[in-house]
Amino acid sequence: MKESVLRYLVCPECHGAFTLAVEARDEVVRLLKGLAPRERAAIVLTQILDLPTEEAGRMLGIKASTIRVLTMRARAHLRAKAVELP
Repeated sequence: MKESVLRYLVCPECHGAFTLAVEARDEVVRLLKGLAPRERAAIVLTQILDLPTEEAGRMLGIKASTIRVLTMRARAHLRAKAVELP
């Protein structure tokens, strides 16, 4: 286990922060699963991994402009889902 994870498990004051981080990660994963596969790939590559659209396009075998469109659509879907959250 990573040292940072162990610290949260044995540190009572840190447990709340760790729990919130896990819940946030789970929510992001759930939201990403709701996207179309190409939208998910585009948003993960450009927004999470911070790759340029040209590089993301090369990795997926599509144009950089297509990556930008897919990212825009993914953001719109994520915004719509975020509004639906309780």
